[in-house]
Amino acid sequence: NNFIVHINQEIKGPDFYSRIFDMLLEAGESDMVSFFVASPGGRIDGLNVLLEGIRLTDAHTVAILIGEASSAASILALNCGEVVVTESAEALIHSCRFGSSGKAADIAAHTQHTLKTTEKLARATYAGFLSPEELQQMLDGKEFYFDSEQLEVRLANRAEYLEAKFQAEQQAVEAPTKKR
Repeated sequence: NNFIVHINQEIKGPDFYSRIFDMLLEAGESDMVSFFVASPGGRIDGLNVLLEGIRLTDAHTVAILIGEASSAASILALNCGEVVVTESAEALIHSCRFGSSGKAADIAAHTQHTLKTTEKLARATYAGFLSPEELQQMLDGKEFYFDSEQLEVRLANRAEYLEAKFQAEQQAVEAPTKKR
């Protein structure tokens, strides 16, 4: 089966993605889930439901960028097993935007928590796509814009990075076995 999911508006709250989450859990290893992405981004809580579904599924996941894949939409795309870039693809990558209200201590605690969790997600997602210097600049507030050609180059760099990371992890696992 090839399941098709359109992410063509702002990413909404978690409840909006319940059926997609369930489909991802039910999809098997012979299935494919294609996310057609043309979105300005959106809510992190809704994004997290999609990301957990992608992590838990046995299906092959593909993000097909058919326009804007900005902010949370770029995170969604880069967490799929494969990314396809069309000529109209573009992306904006930036640090998180959020708001908080309440007592000063509550706002400070919420801000610290949100910065910690979003930085962890950004580092895991954009490693190899952005250079370490660019990643830090993004976390410090700089915005990065990419067209389709730039996305292709960045995705190739990220694939090389992930392959090298995988090889290093494999060698680390095999090293203790060889010493015996």
